[in-house]
Amino acid sequence: MSQQRYAYLIGANGPEQMALRYAESDALRLAEALIGPFCKFTEAKAAIAESRDAGLAGLQELARRCDPSDTLLVHFSGHAIFDRRLYLLSNTTDCDNLYVTAIDIRTVKDIMSDCRAQSKLLILDCCHAKGAYEEALKGEEDIHEIVRQTAQGSTLAILSACARKDGTREFRELDGGSGFLSWAIRTACRHNFAEIPFDLDHRHALSLSDLERWIRKALDYVNATMNVHPPLPIPYLLRDQTVGHEILLTPQLASERRPSPAKDEENQRKYLEQVFRSYSSVALPIGLSEGLSLHAIFQPLALRSDPLTAEDLERRQRRKLLGEHPQEGGGAHHPERPSVEQQGNNLKEKRLTESIIAEHGEDALSRSPQGRVVILGGPGTGKTTTLKYLVSRRAYQALEKTQDPSTALLPIFLSLADLARSGKTLQSYLVDVVEGMKVEKSFAAVLWTAIERGKAFVSLDSLDEVPPAQRSQMIALVNSLAADPGNVWLVGSRFTDYKSGQLKAGQFAAWELLSMTPELRRELAEKLFPELRRLLLSEANGRSSPSDFVNLLEHHPQAAPWGDNPLLFSLAAAVYVKTGGLPLSRAVLYQQVIEAVLTLKEPDSVARKHLLRALTGLALWLYEQKKGRTFTLHELLTYLEDIRDHSWEEAERIAKKITTSGVLDIVARETYGFRHQTFQEYLAAAELAHMLMGHDEKRRENALALAWRKRIYSRWTEMLCLMVGVLANEHGKAGIRTARQWLQQLAGQYTQPEGDPGNLGLALMLKSAREITLLDGEPGQATAIRALERDMITLWLQDVLETAGSDHEAREKRLRDLTADIALLHPTTVAWTVEQLVQLLRDEKPVVGWTAIETLGFLGDAVPLDPLITILFAGSWSMKMAALRSLKALKRLPPLEQCAELINDDD
Repeated sequence: MSQQRYAYLIGANGPEQMALRYAESDALRLAEALIGPFCKFTEAKAAIAESRDAGLAGLQELARRCDPSDTLLVHFSGHAIFDRRLYLLSNTTDCDNLYVTAIDIRTVKDIMSDCRAQSKLLILDCCHAKGAYEEALKGEEDIHEIVRQTAQGSTLAILSACARKDGTREFRELDGGSGFLSWAIRTACRHNFAEIPFDLDHRHALSLSDLERWIRKALDYVNATMNVHPPLPIPYLLRDQTVGHEILLTPQLASERRPSPAKDEENQRKYLEQVFRSYSSVALPIGLSEGLSLHAIFQPLALRSDPLTAEDLERRQRRKLLGEHPQEGGGAHHPERPSVEQQGNNLKEKRLTESIIAEHGEDALSRSPQGRVVILGGPGTGKTTTLKYLVSRRAYQALEKTQDPSTALLPIFLSLADLARSGKTLQSYLVDVVEGMKVEKSFAAVLWTAIERGKAFVSLDSLDEVPPAQRSQMIALVNSLAADPGNVWLVGSRFTDYKSGQLKAGQFAAWELLSMTPELRRELAEKLFPELRRLLLSEANGRSSPSDFVNLLEHHPQAAPWGDNPLLFSLAAAVYVKTGGLPLSRAVLYQQVIEAVLTLKEPDSVARKHLLRALTGLALWLYEQKKGRTFTLHELLTYLEDIRDHSWEEAERIAKKITTSGVLDIVARETYGFRHQTFQEYLAAAELAHMLMGHDEKRRENALALAWRKRIYSRWTEMLCLMVGVLANEHGKAGIRTARQWLQQLAGQYTQPEGDPGNLGLALMLKSAREITLLDGEPGQATAIRALERDMITLWLQDVLETAGSDHEAREKRLRDLTADIALLHPTTVAWTVEQLVQLLRDEKPVVGWTAIETLGFLGDAVPLDPLITILFAGSWSMKMAALRSLKALKRLPPLEQCAELINDDD
């Protein structure tokens, strides 16, 4: 059945006392444009809303006529009032009785939801238009999820003239009188781009994405040429992205010219060359905008079956973590806990099943028969590097023709976070991808065809950076596309933000990036040092060698774990080359690196401090708004003008300083992003610390309330840990005191009725304490810090022992994993912790002793060998096995013959 396109256009100038002049004519003239020679709609019916019923009279009838292949466009121009929901005003609406006399937007939404049309577009040219999807919402980003639910399997888009708090205006100068949005759409549908040039001609169909680009161009033109003050607000386009096809306002034109096969081949060659050139090397976030380009260092990966996370939900909303029982803490009967021997055997079996290791990303992909892979890792572990390398390798193979052309896959790399931010379908967003590669945009159709035919190799980065309200939409899109055979799909995400089962387990294999090996550290250092010395010029420390740096790092009490992480390792190398030493904490590391980056762009120290304050404020604002590390120029100006109250001239000047600071990358036209997510986290932490140390008591209270409210959200963990480091290292003795008070407040959760669900507060305390453990501060400060650390360890031991006697293996694992953070505390605190665990070896309960043995294996050189050797002589079989595992983890196993002799008993 051929596609039909229908439109229903409602116009109302509104009640007499507030009547508009052009709303009704806007509806009538848009109807004429839609049935005109360019758009050729099957039917476009204009209705003047003299009353509520008159406005809706024909909408339901038209919607019912739509077949599944059709398109339905609904438009309203007129007044609107937002009162808990959006009401569209008819000419006879009583503003004191909206419920009865106005058009409730829910009615329009319900009719569109019931319509069978494949594509639906709702256009609202009225004040408060974005309120159409803000009933009882906590945040504007939730609109995307509601749009998806309303779509019910079709493509639904909502084009709103302004935000809920904004108003629209009419202009006599626009086509003899019109509202801006209606005029812009009408102009596009008439194909009248003479006054404002636009790259669309009669040979091409007009898509919704084309319309959005045209509206933004027309908006800039109107604001500039008509001196509109205040400027007209930017219209919002929201759509369900889980359905990939585009909404067209014109027929799929038969005369639309396709490039010749020779031109397609030339575009493909150029595209592949650009992909290979862009993604075959690693650009580190150090130095000038081009960064440091290095060939990728390949890391091993481990196959994961069930990644565990603490979810970004309030405690009362969280589902139980895997391994926990619904009745936890409720006194209900639990299955009998396995014996110590059974636990030992279960743990051994679990480790065997989890020991599938791939040498690098290519190996992991070859071990994933479905061709569906999730690459997991923490901040800076190399997720993006792995995805880009795999894409660049496919581009190289295609260029060199090392694969059979019939089986070769076209490589595509894109950011899921940027796709979500754009509001576009994947099909439309591919135009941005192609244009970003400086290839003719017509080649986007080739990429989309490759996806449809199962001939694409698609890498989707930054799932964890998608705003929470849009994440389910992006996941649904990936699951839908990956269900079709043929393509290879790769997804990158932080481990702590990936929930098991989000991407269909039957399709996707989850691989976690492992730590760099000593050999990889040395290889990376050899590549880094020449580039760093070239970049830092006369400031470089030329006497030290890469091996000196690696040795210092591996034996540093705090910095040693940075050697596991490519980003932290690289940043530490930059600081080392510049200063000849290593900082005491991650917060100091980021502070020194960002200071070096800003100095390259802004040598004046006073101007540099002002720029840094602008960046820290922006980073925290974006964090609170859940916008991720990517933002548009409009959002930047909104922050500077509306939040910071800068004048237009000041905002323009500061925006230029920020966008050229070296801390940001250009993502797309008028779109920017922090060069790494950890940079944004550090800057946001610095702003929060500044607020806590400020003189404004109200701001201090707000900052403390914000930190306390966000302590249970996993995506805030890194930032709050860095906040402690900034307080302690950049705000002197008073900052150390404030950091200590914050940690004591976290510890105080244990005395409250709700306790510390999920041990989130305990984990945050221990991770944060690493940032201050080597500081002394004022007299007595070190003693106070040591006492605070012991209080934390006491709480941790209490939870470990409580869990050892229950049936919560997942919680037990989380608590044992915290020993990695404990091992990085002050040596005296670690030694005290070891003493407590050694005492537990003699506990009369075998499960307590077994837990203590297992835990000791994570605490390094502070663990004495004698107690473990004694267990090898006299313990039960399971205790001997636990002691052997701990000795192996400590890398202090006795000779093999002695081990055999010690464990050879009558068991």
